[in-house]
Amino acid sequence: MGTFHDFTVSYKEETHSITLISNSTISNSGFRIVPDDKLRKIISFNVTGQDNTIGFCRTMIPHTLMDGNYTVLIDEYPVLHKNLSCSNSTNWYIYFTYPMQNIK
Repeated sequence: MGTFHDFTVSYKEETHSITLISNSTISNSGFRIVPDDKLRKIISFNVTGQDNTIGFCRTMIPHTLMDGNYTVLIDEYPVLHKNLSCSNSTNWYIYFTYPMQNIK
């Protein structure tokens, strides 16, 4: 089981909702665009939880935010994520795990 979190992002003069379920405490949620050659989009979170456990997160992100090339960062470190089969024409549903430890 996890806790539900919700935050909003402004992009192209529109407000979008990002929701997630996680077994971690989520803080400093963010969205930004890196102006490299591909205009890479980044969604980031800081997490806290019990050391030496595995954290998880299932996130719903609108296609209008994350279509194309994007990166997910936990505590500013990239994590591997997978698109879930419940993704649809409106939203991506992604899942990722991460070690809960002091990695800073």
